[in-house]
Amino acid sequence: MWIRMENSQALTPERMTEFLSAGIDFSGQSRAERYAWVQSTLAEQRYFAMGKKQRGAVRERLAKVAGLSLPQISRLIRSYRQNGEIQVHVGAPRRFLVKSTREDLELLIEVDRAHQRLSGPAIRIPISGIDGRML
Repeated sequence: MWIRMENSQALTPERMTEFLSAGIDFSGQSRAERYAWVQSTLAEQRYFAMGKKQRGAVRERLAKVAGLSLPQISRLIRSYRQNGEIQVHVGAPRRFLVKSTREDLELLIEVDRAHQRLSGPAIRIPISGIDGRML
């Protein structure tokens, strides 16, 4: 079941503690939507002008509604304070290092054909002229 909250930023700190004590679980749809909601809530509540107790209630509410952990909310708040916005960071995919060169592969094909397609462990012998590496 999906519930969309409108004007959820307009809660007072007292109402926020009542809201947090309710046994309701939430989760966001996408990371970008959750981050945008956290950012708009921080701006609407004027988070950095609040007292410590009020900020704690806002942090708990953000964690509960966004479905994020308190340390993650702390990181998002820090990012908002430093940059003025919360951005979704997409990292580059990790790639495996290429250890074999084209010449190595050609030599391996040549050995494979010469030995009538033996299995890999059967052809692991040192071959001179390939910088002392094993095939």
